[in-house]
Amino acid sequence: MVNMKPAPIIPDGARQCLLSSESINSHAINQDREDELESLNAGINLEDMCETQVQTAGIHHLRKEQPANKKQRIDTEAVKKHLKVASENVVVDNTLREYRRLWDQFKAFCLYMGFVDDEAEFQSYNKEIPCDLPVWVAVWIMNK
Repeated sequence: MVNMKPAPIIPDGARQCLLSSESINSHAINQDREDELESLNAGINLEDMCETQVQTAGIHHLRKEQPANKKQRIDTEAVKKHLKVASENVVVDNTLREYRRLWDQFKAFCLYMGFVDDEAEFQSYNKEIPCDLPVWVAVWIMNK
């Protein structure tokens, strides 16, 4: 008696897949393989190009590190002198009149809106400016 191995049992679904795969043309398989290899090589080349660009970007596009600068002392008297010279003839009579006109308009607007009770209240702001003043200015500008 010869010892024979039993034939493997293949489920019907698997058998059908195997049988249908035998009918696939070997040329189509080779073409798919070539397409996949081409796609793989293109992906590798793209990764290499991106890596090269990242490496060279660091060399060509980043600023060189600047040495730390010590904080210089400022001569406030010299700064005041330079500011006075630079500001000469900037604030002239016409400018002052324009500033006064705008200030008067702003005060009238604040009275109209009820931000202040009377014009005398503005005199107290020389010592302490209300925290809402920037909002008042913004509303006045938007109203213009």
